[in-house]
Amino acid sequence: MQNNRRWYIALALVGVLAMLLGACLGAVGGGFVGYRMGRNARTPAGQSVAPQPRQYTLPRRQPQPQAPQPPVRAPTTNGAWVTAVTADSPASKAGMQPGDVITAVDGVQVDEQNTLQALISKHKPGDTVELGLSTAGKDRTLRVQLAARSENSEAAFLGVTYVQTSEMPTPEMKVH
Repeated sequence: MQNNRRWYIALALVGVLAMLLGACLGAVGGGFVGYRMGRNARTPAGQSVAPQPRQYTLPRRQPQPQAPQPPVRAPTTNGAWVTAVTADSPASKAGMQPGDVITAVDGVQVDEQNTLQALISKHKPGDTVELGLSTAGKDRTLRVQLAARSENSEAAFLGVTYVQTSEMPTPEMKVH
């Protein structure tokens, strides 16, 4: 009886191993045959069904207006040299252009101690400021009503990108 039981266990073990081996070989063989059949498949027109490379059309970039390059030495010794003016901003509506140098805000000189950012940040949206400008050596005054910043509605916004003239290279510096 004991001998018959071992035989049944051995036979069951061999059967399970045979089924596992058969399943593995069947999966590999079926996968290979399926791959080869799919690879050789043709459309009714006789063309291969292999994927065609996609054609992507990228949107064309609109040419960006170039800001004037800063002179080696700014027209005035103190100020903020405007490199860009944001469209529909208070500065744009007031007629400011790249190349203008903001020399004063409400009579306070723009310099290393009083930067343009610091002077504008003292105001609230809706305040009107008087800007002293120098354009190509000609001085003028502009009145500008400040707007609110999009990211902080309590902060004033003029709408210019600038370089502090004190940070610009001097003729003694080598510009690369």
